[in-house]
Amino acid sequence: FGGTDPAGLTLRVLDAVAAAPTVPITVVAGLGLSPFADLQQRCAYWRERGADIELLRDVPLMSDVMARADLAFSSAGRTLYELAHMDVPTVVLAQNALELEHRFASAENGFLFLGLGLDVTEAAIRGAFDALVASPALRASLRDRMLDRDLRLGRDRVVRAIVELT
Repeated sequence: FGGTDPAGLTLRVLDAVAAAPTVPITVVAGLGLSPFADLQQRCAYWRERGADIELLRDVPLMSDVMARADLAFSSAGRTLYELAHMDVPTVVLAQNALELEHRFASAENGFLFLGLGLDVTEAAIRGAFDALVASPALRASLRDRMLDRDLRLGRDRVVRAIVELT
């Protein structure tokens, strides 16, 4: 949820998915996450209750973490393009109203967009997580939609569009 997670979505998602641990969970926190001690304590709390949680901070190469992921949670920023390129089915919670305008975070592009993170219930977060964990077919469908988007030539397309406007 970004380097600082201003809406506190990391803790909300962790609580929703760790409450009934079914799979190993990797939590990635940015260097700017100020309540990092709170996150460490929450991870310890869930570990004591049986959750398999790895906590990483200030990861130098996110693509390495993404390559190991079967699914992800993210805000609606640039990270979505990386996740799509890595074909990682993703549940998206917008950090703020501006992120609600980002059109890439759609089912058409392989994402489960839940809306503004502060408005999303724990049950909705858990439901999206459970659906992805339980359904290899759903994860495959989302991956297929991501594969339909060739992101490698994005810069060239943007430059061409700018040139065509002039």
